Amino acid sequence: MNDRIELLINDLDSEGYGVARSADHLPIRVWGTTLGDRALVRIVHRSPHRWVGTLEKLIQRGARRDEDCPHRPTCGGCPQWEAQDQSLTDWRLKTLNVDLPWLDVVSLPEPGRGRWRTRSKWRVERQATTIQLTVPKPRSQSGLAIPKCPITPRQTQHRLSVLSEQLQAEQLRSVHGLVLTEGTHNDSNLAEFGIGLVATQPVPKQRPPVGVDGDAVSWLQQQTASPRYFDGATAHYSGPSMVSVSHERESLPTPPFAFVQAHPEAREQLLSAGLEYLAKIEPGHAVDLGSGTGFFARALARRGWTVDAVEPSVHVKVAWKNEVTGVKFHPLPAEEFSWPKSTQLVVVDPPRSGMSEAWRSLMLAAEPEYILTIHCGRAAAKRDLTRIHQSKYRALGAKLVNLFPGSPHGELLSFWERR
Repeated sequence: MNDRIELLINDLDSEGYGVARSADHLPIRVWGTTLGDRALVRIVHRSPHRWVGTLEKLIQRGARRDEDCPHRPTCGGCPQWEAQDQSLTDWRLKTLNVDLPWLDVVSLPEPGRGRWRTRSKWRVERQATTIQLTVPKPRSQSGLAIPKCPITPRQTQHRLSVLSEQLQAEQLRSVHGLVLTEGTHNDSNLAEFGIGLVATQPVPKQRPPVGVDGDAVSWLQQQTASPRYFDGATAHYSGPSMVSVSHERESLPTPPFAFVQAHPEAREQLLSAGLEYLAKIEPGHAVDLGSGTGFFARALARRGWTVDAVEPSVHVKVAWKNEVTGVKFHPLPAEEFSWPKSTQLVVVDPPRSGMSEAWRSLMLAAEPEYILTIHCGRAAAKRDLTRIHQSKYRALGAKLVNLFPGSPHGELLSFWERR
């Protein structure tokens, strides 16, 4: 079982593990390695389908940056943070070319790294008299306590310090997870910082302070201790109900548990890339499926479009409590949306799992003139875009936006015209 072998890492899997091949061509997953590494690896698990190894010694560095993260490979937060930007981009494009050989994908410039994780998830681990706030590690029930993560903004670091003391209050003993969202300064009633508390109990009757004065704090009762997924309705705990997230130099109202892309620069890059495709189209009616808090819908409305925004997540409903000129919000699944007789444009931004069969069928049956898709899941992109390609649509372009530095993931934007 504990064999030590020398391996060349020449691939990555969907979670960011470095991958080599055994003599029998089985994949060997090795955490802490990146593309081009030659390493001494200790095999700790064998199965008929794959092996798993741990890094013993790096014999020759692959496509790595000069500065290593001090927390790797123990931390599971950024599986490829040490990899060079270009090597990850080349790998992403290579895999897309294999999955979608008929789609010509262009990669946009890598956004800056720095302290970019303005939305982060943390696990609350309780000891006898202290609390550790840890980065959730994939496929593990424990994470790594990181007091000074290199990519966590100072404002978030300050909240983590404050929360590590506040969460020791008896009324907050059931809190086992956090979602932190750093916003931006604004002059409205929105907060500059959001805190989502994930707990096994209902909101306490007596509410000790959480965060700092003016933070938007929400409470989610959830029995499962997963810090990666959030099921159930949220309740307001204290402060404003929403955070101000930058959006085309305006504020995108965002509840603490609502999803928002974590990289501010790349977030704007994604929006600009999508709007570029629409610049030569006369504004008309659009449907935004998976609209969230209105990332695309609000930008389209500012440009003269009338938009039906469709989103089932209960976490975003409060973001639409104020009417938005040009946008009608529908809090329901895409499969239940009643399509108008004529639609010029559909923007579709599904979850990582992609569109359901019913979702795809209804959209294609409506025959919009144009479709703009945003995919963050590789398998989902392959399935959904192949189906669109095989229907009445032809691709006018595709762009890869690298919203997740230090990971194998990218956001694939594609634009389609009805034949």
